[in-house]
Amino acid sequence: MEKPEIWLPPLNSHGDYSVSVVASQLKESWYNPSICDSKILIEVNVSVAYYSEKSDTDITIKGLSVDRSFLIDSCVLDSKQSSREAIAEMFGKLYIPFELNCVVWRERDLDGFFKISSGTLENVDCLVKRISKFAKCIRDDDCNAGHNVLPLNLSISKMVRVPEFEIREWNSWFDEEIKDDPDFEDEYMEAISRPRTREEVECERVLARTTFKHWRR
Repeated sequence: MEKPEIWLPPLNSHGDYSVSVVASQLKESWYNPSICDSKILIEVNVSVAYYSEKSDTDITIKGLSVDRSFLIDSCVLDSKQSSREAIAEMFGKLYIPFELNCVVWRERDLDGFFKISSGTLENVDCLVKRISKFAKCIRDDDCNAGHNVLPLNLSISKMVRVPEFEIREWNSWFDEEIKDDPDFEDEYMEAISRPRTREEVECERVLARTTFKHWRR
């Protein structure tokens, strides 16, 4: 079994968490003369962050931040079935190292304001349907008329609540590492931007780490 870097935060060791997906079109669409058919450019960020169970503590730990991009033909959006199949295929290529159950869905408009919150989506199938619907809205929006590259941004975030002492232990260790190695922070950010594999996540589960004090190099 492929082992994870033991100094990285385990992604699924705490049961108190929430998962949200924010869909938006943060960038304007454009015309690319080298592209024959209209495309939806889906830019995805998958992240995991940890914060204290105490509301008066603002320390947050980043555990994962991975960016991926996908192109799908906008013509598939004409059919609900083909649209959902295309989005499902994207999720098949994009390994998300945590469960997508009870996901909070939110949408932003071009100005960055939240438009709608649907409460929770029960499973991945519900999420695929909602992304498909949002992509079709982008394609059919008048502001994108005449353009053949239509960007869609998806931010898939897991926020994990952990005991206060674990946050402080980890933060103290992190500061000490930076003192010993000026390049450590860059090294850490590079490490969490690398997608975790299924084998690494399974190894984390088997090891069943429950506190941040075990995260050591």
